[in-house]
Amino acid sequence: LQRRVRVSSGINAEYGGLSAEEAEARGYVFEQDPVVQIFKLDDSDADINHELTINTNQYGRTFEDRSHVFQIKKRPDDIPAESKIHNLNVRGKRGNIVQTYPGVEYDYQQNRLEANAGDYDHIQWTGA
Repeated sequence: LQRRVRVSSGINAEYGGLSAEEAEARGYVFEQDPVVQIFKLDDSDADINHELTINTNQYGRTFEDRSHVFQIKKRPDDIPAESKIHNLNVRGKRGNIVQTYPGVEYDYQQNRLEANAGDYDHIQWTGA
């Protein structure tokens, strides 16, 4: 099973109640650094324009691959059905608290694992 998070380059144009023609006339188009006429003042020659900083080369690109692949498997035949399997994860990332903020430094999840003789530990580690 694989889960992938991506940025889509498909632009869904919602014009906030404007017709497509009026939206295009006021600058609501998908282009590099458009100037958008936010307010259209009917009784005045003064227009209030706003330049958006949009780099269209950045749309649809994946800057950080957040793919995760994991498997769900049945209990191995050599582990008795009455035995417990404890899940031990490592979370966080490399570095001190300042470097990893807003994340956390490496840590175990569960912080305290109590197992009995005959129990099994399943250790999972992911990260950089």
